[in-house]
Amino acid sequence: MTDKIAIGVDIGGSHINCCALDIKSNLLLKETQTIIKVDGHAEAKVILQKWGEALSTTIRKAKDKELIGIGFAMPSPFDYPNGIGKFELVDKFENLNSVNIQEELRSALSLDISIPIRFINDATAFALGEAYFGQGKGYNNVSVITLGTGFGSAFIKNYIPIVTGVTVPKYGCVWHLPFKSGIADEYFSTRWFTNEYEKQTGEKIAGVKPIADLAKTDLIAKQLFEAFGTNLAEFISPYLKQFNTDTLVMGGNITGAYSLFENKLQDGMKQAGLDIKISISTLKEDAAIFGSTCLLDSELWKDIEPILKDM
Repeated sequence: MTDKIAIGVDIGGSHINCCALDIKSNLLLKETQTIIKVDGHAEAKVILQKWGEALSTTIRKAKDKELIGIGFAMPSPFDYPNGIGKFELVDKFENLNSVNIQEELRSALSLDISIPIRFINDATAFALGEAYFGQGKGYNNVSVITLGTGFGSAFIKNYIPIVTGVTVPKYGCVWHLPFKSGIADEYFSTRWFTNEYEKQTGEKIAGVKPIADLAKTDLIAKQLFEAFGTNLAEFISPYLKQFNTDTLVMGGNITGAYSLFENKLQDGMKQAGLDIKISISTLKEDAAIFGSTCLLDSELWKDIEPILKDM
């Protein structure tokens, strides 16, 4: 019997990362992983050529294994049910706006129509990966946030993304919601650290890690992380309560400095009346790949397909 695989794909603004998942073992076949740099501002044909190259390389590395489908973790705005780019007025993939990516890649890879190519929001894919394979496994109500270049979120109930209803914000997104003098994304992303550090010291530092490295000896850096933890608890706690969250899973590059804001985050959540487990993703960049392969599970797809229009 031929081994079956699903390919998971994580689309970033500067790269594509894809890998095959062995259906029987639910393990990523790391020997099939392919990462290729992509200029998100390139012409559509160039971007699609790079994506096709990465996918065909992973398929080739999988050798004689049977491909059952390809799942994409794709940033918004995107027409997820139909696989069409909606990147108008955004600072990436603008040349893929209105392009039917599903059809273009099917043609480039010469895939039979019987092999599905499916798409889901990248933050939701990350959350699905954590719920099914990672730190959220075994919990009913899993809230997931990603802290990095931007502020991502998703809410998973009994392994199904929740994007509508009274228990979650619309689309399961919190990045755009009001907080203090702006919106959440301005406070819970890399640029908050770099902007605040420059504001307080006059020094420009690119990235969170260099600021974290200074925190042992630099009081301003240390206090920034403490303020971040306090702010995050204040902002996210009402939404975790609303969803009746069992566990919170966090990913993204800022979580590499979790020890610097852990106490303030936990203290703030306890003050808000929350006593839930907080975990840092161990799947990391593989979480979205794991999650996108979930789209090829026929039973799960029955539940996910109807909600794609609301993402």
